[in-house]
Amino acid sequence: VIGSRILSRAKPAASVIQAVEQHHERWDGLGFPYGLKGDGIQLYARIVAVANAYDHMMFSPGAVVTPDEALRRLERGAGLLWDPGLVAIFTGEVGRRPSAESEQNDGWLEEILTAT
Repeated sequence: VIGSRILSRAKPAASVIQAVEQHHERWDGLGFPYGLKGDGIQLYARIVAVANAYDHMMFSPGAVVTPDEALRRLERGAGLLWDPGLVAIFTGEVGRRPSAESEQNDGWLEEILTAT
């Protein structure tokens, strides 16, 4: 909520503010700040939640999780913490380990946006 208030001063799109505000909601409805559940959580917030969780597991100070373990943890939390369809897409893309040189759009973003 604090992040969404800070962002609102910059006047970004409402969907950006919503994504920041809702990215700690959980797929099972036990998240915060509103206790939203499933598709009741804005799509971009669900995407940010998965990416944020992976980032936290991999890059937080003291993180000792391998990329494969981080992906397994996401898969275990799919359907409880995170949107299972988005976790499947994310783990598939990260699992492919595409190189930084191949940043071409091969349809993954469209797949995410049409998956839900």
